[in-house]
Amino acid sequence: MIDYLNEKKMKALKNNPLVIAIPLLMVAMISVSCTKDKKPTYSCNPKINKWVIENLGVINYASRSQLSELPLPFQKASYQSLSPERKYELWNEKLEYEKNRWDEPIQVMINDLQSNMKIDWFNDTLYASHYAYLELWEEQMLTMYMDTSEYAFSFMQLATEEELEKVLLHPETISYTWVQNTSPINEYNKTRDVPVGGEQLNCICNWDATCASMNAGLCIKENTCNQTPDGCGLLWQYPCKGECENHMVVIDDEQ
Repeated sequence: MIDYLNEKKMKALKNNPLVIAIPLLMVAMISVSCTKDKKPTYSCNPKINKWVIENLGVINYASRSQLSELPLPFQKASYQSLSPERKYELWNEKLEYEKNRWDEPIQVMINDLQSNMKIDWFNDTLYASHYAYLELWEEQMLTMYMDTSEYAFSFMQLATEEELEKVLLHPETISYTWVQNTSPINEYNKTRDVPVGGEQLNCICNWDATCASMNAGLCIKENTCNQTPDGCGLLWQYPCKGECENHMVVIDDEQ
């Protein structure tokens, strides 16, 4: 384990009443989500939720790159439908990809993260100990090895930079032949707006750098979307609490 994760600090975090309360708060969040019955709800927008339900079979077997090329609201809703085992597999694949991009110090950090990452992390029940580890791991990465933009690209989204560029700038080049009913996706790609559904969309961000790095605007923490139990932050282990402002003007650094 990385050297600064000493036993004393971990014990202090575990005994912190606010940290211990995380599992109860998250269970409460899940129980008061947009669904009012016992049917699974993957998005609070009925049109996107219906699309996910229609595609549950293929989503479960979709590759990481296929899921990463979905528009973000569809991608996050699809992720909510996956089993903990499948989420673990997807993130392990992304970490392997990142490990091949960086030099040895960061490779060592990623190896440590992989050795500690467990399927249980992707269950609905969240544990203080793994959050304590993630927060300390993130702290060391951001203070010693990476800036926030690099970090967000590498560890706060399933997509690679190339896949993300394709989704944001060239969606017309993506083939969605593996899914049923592509019209909601096509509608979104044309307008960059939520498909009409009559209700709020799920939140998709919780940190400004997440949206900014995706060239999709800033994360606005307002009561305009429904919070989700996971899907944001490091390994998408944290709740999403905001929306990306979609009309960000991007200026070339040389100008």
